[in-house]
Formats: sequence, structure tokens, C-alpha cells
Amino acid sequence: MINAPRRILPVVAALCLAAGTSACGSTENVKVGTGEGAYVDINDVAYQVQISRTLNPKLAEDASYLVGLPAGTVPPGPGEEWFALFLRAQNFGSSAAKLPVKFRLVDTTDKRYTPIALDTATNIFSWNPTELLEPDWIYPPASSIAGSGPVREGALLLFKLSDDVYQNRPLVLEIYDSASLKPAAVISLDL
Repeated sequence: MINAPRRILPVVAALCLAAGTSACGSTENVKVGTGEGAYVDINDVAYQVQISRTLNPKLAEDASYLVGLPAGTVPPGPGEEWFALFLRAQNFGSSAAKLPVKFRLVDTTDKRYTPIALDTATNIFSWNPTELLEPDWIYPPASSIAGSGPVREGALLLFKLSDDVYQNRPLVLEIYDSASLKPAAVISLDL
């Protein structure tokens, strides 16, 4: 059995590395972000978690984030919850960039969660980059509901999580490079 300090050690090491590489004026690409609001770079695109939180389907705002669930999706049972993560991307490069569509959450026990594929025709908040992100542009665009709605500048990634994540923190978002389909950056989430 692995004790808690050994499970947490790799995460702490990664977070310490991030603190050193994300200093102001650094020219290196940040690959690890420490908490919401931190930027991580994949090539010329910076990604930022605007907010992440548990959803309450009984609240009108939260119910709107659950629109477009796939047919047959079972609601969270005892010990489970809906978890929303709102992500933003900005292209600081000089050429258009393809945004990733593969993400995963991982806890310290290596339990993995993938986002639920929402119907993007009915869920106006969902992460759905259909075009290349032009230089100096932001996704989601400010002209969209996701870019100007209650969360402001964040598109939705929806997960169904086990309540165990609170005992197995930190929870880390893995962002996969759209070209290599390998994790290219991680952000530790505030739970």
C-alpha cells in the first residue's frame, strides 16, 4: 500500500517545477499550471481554467450547463457529482492554431475521468472549437454566450466525478496536444 505522502510527492514536484518556470519574463513554455487562473502553453496557445466547480442541476444556471447530454446518460448516483470546468485559450503566435479536443482529469490515485461529449448544437457553453484559432484571437470568442455569459471567457468541459476526488487531491487537468495526442500540459485544480 502506498501512503499519502508518496502519492502526493510527484504532484508536489510538478507544482514546484511550475512555480519556477512560470515566473514573469520567462521565455520557456509553461507545461504545468498551479491552480485556476494559471496559464499553460502548448506551442503558441495559452490555456487557462477560468473556474471549475460542482454543478447543482436544481439551479437554473447549472441546469443550462447540462443541456445536450448524450441519450441514456445516467445522472450522478450516490457518491457522484457533475463537475464543470470552464477553459479559455488564446493564440499568441503568428499563425492559426488547432485547439485540442482531448482532455482528462486525473487524481492522485491515478483515477481518470474523461469529459462527457455534449451535443454542441444544443449546449452553447460546450468546448467545441470548429475552426483554427487565428493569431491574437481568444476561444471562446467574446461574441459567443460561452465567451460573454455567466462564467465569461470559458467554454465548458463536463465531467461526472466520484466524491473520492476530494480525498485524492489535487485533481489535475491534462490537456492533450492536438498534433501528437499526448498530454502536453497539466493544470492543478482548486477543489
